[in-house]
Amino acid sequence: MVAVGCSCMNFFTVVMIRSAGVVYVNIVDYFGVTRQEAAWPISIVPGCANLAGPFVAVIVRKVGVRPVAIIGTFMMSLSIMLCFFAPNILYLSVFLGVFHGIGSGMTITPNAVCLNEWFDRMKVRASGIIYTGACLGSFVFPVLFKYCNDVFGIRGCFLIFGALMMNAVAFSFFIRSPPWRVKARKAKLKAKRMEKQKQILSNGGPQENKGFVPDLKLSAGPSTGAMVPVIPQSNGSSKDINMQPTAHSNAINTIPELDDIEEDHVSIATYQHVEVAKKKLVNRVSLLMGLTYVFVTYSNMAFMTVLMDFAQDRHVPLDKAVYLLSGFATSDIVGRLSVGWVSDKGLLENKTILGLSCSAFGLCMQVLPFFSTYEGIMFMSILVGYAIGNTVVLFNVVLGDAVGVERIPTAIGCISFVAGLTAFSRPFLIGEHLIGHRGCS
Repeated sequence: MVAVGCSCMNFFTVVMIRSAGVVYVNIVDYFGVTRQEAAWPISIVPGCANLAGPFVAVIVRKVGVRPVAIIGTFMMSLSIMLCFFAPNILYLSVFLGVFHGIGSGMTITPNAVCLNEWFDRMKVRASGIIYTGACLGSFVFPVLFKYCNDVFGIRGCFLIFGALMMNAVAFSFFIRSPPWRVKARKAKLKAKRMEKQKQILSNGGPQENKGFVPDLKLSAGPSTGAMVPVIPQSNGSSKDINMQPTAHSNAINTIPELDDIEEDHVSIATYQHVEVAKKKLVNRVSLLMGLTYVFVTYSNMAFMTVLMDFAQDRHVPLDKAVYLLSGFATSDIVGRLSVGWVSDKGLLENKTILGLSCSAFGLCMQVLPFFSTYEGIMFMSILVGYAIGNTVVLFNVVLGDAVGVERIPTAIGCISFVAGLTAFSRPFLIGEHLIGHRGCS
């Protein structure tokens, strides 16, 4: 249910991103701006989404994935509806770019966290289900945006698409952390409180006892059977700190039950395990995954933005070029769903598949400018979609295995932040003239 909820949420949150090519062309026509200026709102979306990554990671660790996803989806929807009042490209850059991008960033980390927290076996298949929802939007929303633009204009499109995205808010209620992860977080917080209590008791004791916490045993109280602390002596005997019943003890007002003590020992072990896991945050695999994410997302977003305009430059009609995104989405879905079967069968390792997919994506981007027919561009779009589908599914899986479940929000946040810094250079890459599109590939 969690995987399906994430998938349905992604279906509605990518309304504008998956329609980027159509939105980009209509912004140029309606506002009469250059292609570089029209690329700014679309490019700011992933930039702000990725820059928000570290802050979202901290919030997720504090309050969980569900509140973050709800607020993010609502912000995305509202910001698109407010674009109805856009008088110029600057207004679009603020609401369609900044606010919509921040809301989008608040849905990226919850997806990755749910994947790594809920699924251990068949994680790649689960990742395929979660991220397939975004691909399905490419079949519907580009064509729908063009139809609504012809009937209601671009301002009407913003209202309609903003209302459609409200469905993502409903599906975000299905997203939550598993119960055992919630208990682990509470145990870690309890362990931290215990450590602070020990420090307070140690600092408040006699001068000779400062600087260390004595080993405490438990013995029954003389009258009530309550547990009181006992300090073992060097000769092996014991000396009671306080023989009063614990209800009347002034030294220690509350002494945990035996079950609580066992739970606290587990909490401390969990906390120590998390401390050890911090060492895994930066390693060769995580650094390589970071570079992969930056380059792939940068190139993929540029590809989806200029694909339709590139096709028009090759004399492909707009009514026909809009289906290039559908071809891209079809192979994207096939890639996301098939890679799980290949991985779970053990035919290839996840890292090997990821490397081959990135290589194929780069090669296709180099070859694409040499195609000038609709069929050739469609063929290359299909190949690019399949490579991207494999990459998107495997990225979070490989990264989660490299840094551990506890560190995945922080890792995603840091990598997204770096990717966000690079996103703002994309309009300059696209350029103001059509010849710049040949250089994008």
